[in-house]
Amino acid sequence: MHATTFALMLSAAASAVPAAPDAARREYRVRPLDPSAKDESRRYYVPSGFETWVETGESEWMFHRIDSTAQGASLAWRIAIDPATLAPRRVHKTLRAKSGRALAELSEDYTDVPGRYPAGTIHSQTLPFAVQYVDLTQGKASEYRVVSSPEYEPWTVTLTPEGEERVEVPAGTFDCVRVSVRYDTDNLPTFLRILPSFIIRKMMGDIRFWVLKEPPHHLVRFQGRLDGSVPRVQELLRVAPAATGQ
Repeated sequence: MHATTFALMLSAAASAVPAAPDAARREYRVRPLDPSAKDESRRYYVPSGFETWVETGESEWMFHRIDSTAQGASLAWRIAIDPATLAPRRVHKTLRAKSGRALAELSEDYTDVPGRYPAGTIHSQTLPFAVQYVDLTQGKASEYRVVSSPEYEPWTVTLTPEGEERVEVPAGTFDCVRVSVRYDTDNLPTFLRILPSFIIRKMMGDIRFWVLKEPPHHLVRFQGRLDGSVPRVQELLRVAPAATGQ
């Protein structure tokens, strides 16, 4: 599906999803799929949980995500997105130690080249949020172009609803739609072409989202690996109203 087709899909689906996301804060826990599996990625930062919420406005939405580790460190994301296309405009992230001291900060601008990121392009961190706008008809594939940095070109990702499933997570039991996620490993972004395709397939294979069957189709469960580490599960822990001033 071409990116412009995705934009038309969003318009056609407007009656099936909220015009804007709700203001609730959602908290998730993160755990290895196999508790005995050894994580050999040697990453300094391995999240044990995260929370997300969205601030909405007529001209811009602000997506927030705060990852946390078992050791108390945190990584906060603020991603400004175009409400008509879900394309990223600006990204700011802050890594903090357990004490709250900022260890590193980074700001990125995705608007320096007009039209560079048209409809159907989203930031990698907002993929679990954007999936609520996908047509959840079983077997109907939707295509995104995912970016993780303005320095790299987008990576094509296809989301396909596979069927309905009742899912039990710490927040309760929900009727969901299971959505498979397939990264195009035959047409890799330039920065990944130094790696053999079989390694990429191992890193990005067998990824699935479970989203609410009824609107708002927010994320209930995630399973897979997105960074070369061991397969992980993300599960909805609790839902709360947005904090005042966020």
